Amino acid sequence: MELTGYWWPQVAANYSNNPPQGPRGSHCSGFVATGSATRDGKPVIAHESFDDFWSGQYFNVCEEVHPTNGHAFKMQTVPGYIDSMTDFYVTDAGLGITETTIAGFVGYDVNGMPEFIRARKATQYANNIDQWVKLVNEGNNGGYANIWLLCNINTGEIARYEQGLKNQELLESTDGFYYGRNACHNPRIRNLECVDNGYNDTRQQTGARLARFEQLLPEVSGTIDDSVAKKILADKYDPYLGYQCPSSRNICAHYDVDPQYYADDPHGVWNVPFFPGGSCDGKCADATDIQSLNMWGIFGRADGEPFDAKNFMKQHPEWNWQKGYLYDRPSQPWTLFD
Repeated sequence: MELTGYWWPQVAANYSNNPPQGPRGSHCSGFVATGSATRDGKPVIAHESFDDFWSGQYFNVCEEVHPTNGHAFKMQTVPGYIDSMTDFYVTDAGLGITETTIAGFVGYDVNGMPEFIRARKATQYANNIDQWVKLVNEGNNGGYANIWLLCNINTGEIARYEQGLKNQELLESTDGFYYGRNACHNPRIRNLECVDNGYNDTRQQTGARLARFEQLLPEVSGTIDDSVAKKILADKYDPYLGYQCPSSRNICAHYDVDPQYYADDPHGVWNVPFFPGGSCDGKCADATDIQSLNMWGIFGRADGEPFDAKNFMKQHPEWNWQKGYLYDRPSQPWTLFD
């Protein structure tokens, strides 16, 4: 992702008057909660990946790593990767770690350190949130720029770390919640380091999920545990239309059924009708899970609704070029990876 979405646009700019833009995909929904927001007062962390179905289907590994040095950790990943890339980790230091990418981010330091190295190093060696943030920022190259969400079950702390290349913001708390939906809250990063990413536009995936998280998380505050986290990730309320229906604007995104009548902004993200992508999985963990180096996961959409590739391409033959690469995504159960 860093090579195609960050390095290539930066390098291409040196050779072209019309280089490709930075990453436009709106890649995930996530949140972290603690204190009065959770059922037991302890941290809960949750995340789902958005991706093209043809590529998202390969992130089907839950890997437990016991390195010679540093902390053991468990992560969702793809075969051969040294980090998660979908970015959901639990560690034996008591940390839970996830992120949502920064849509429309522009900026890359070719002399810096790749994000997959920084994220792996931070996850393996950090004893607490502040150490994790320090390590992930060492050599920051702007690659795969993220809104990081973290928790520490030993202190009850949660954090939101928005990491641009030139600007960063760290918020920490022992009460409440933070969420990510691909557009930065920090105005310096959002306005100075990004192209338009639909921050307040409920026609857009990012703006719609802002509205829904701001509505939903206060409603369920005080009850959040693993079971509620799974329901949040499965939420299909469309804030622009004002009712429940599968669409690109859901916390659990269904791009493949959305005709995109409303998203007419040419700078928007993934504004393609009936795009075969969206929610690819779901993960969550509470303090008890993290203590045992466990995590819950579901493969396929976070709401469990199946995707039939043959029927999809019959209805939308403009995607027939993905035949042989686009697979069915059947309904799967939530499973505890212990």
